[in-house]
Order: sequence, then C-alpha cells, then structure tokens
Amino acid sequence: MSRLRHLLALCLLPRDERALLQHLRHLAEADRRFILRAVAALAQHPAA
Repeated sequence: MSRLRHLLALCLLPRDERALLQHLRHLAEADRRFILRAVAALAQHPAA
C-alpha cells in the first residue's frame, strides 16, 4: 500500500518525467516477478 502511495506522490509531483518512467518500469518488473513467483507457488501447491 505504501508503494501505491509513493507512486501517487510521484505522479502528483513529477520533477523529472524520465525518472518517473524509469520508476514505473521498475515497478512493472517487480510486479511481474512477484506474479511469476505466485503462479509457480500455486502450481506446486494446487488448491484442493
């Protein structure tokens, strides 16, 4: 949740558009890694 708040603060106060885009790209990569890990964990332990 703090990550979302941080992102909103960056969107409201964009000092450097390029830095903002880099930050968004970094968040997207982190989210993709998190989703892939979650899918792998679910595949190993399927719900009954």
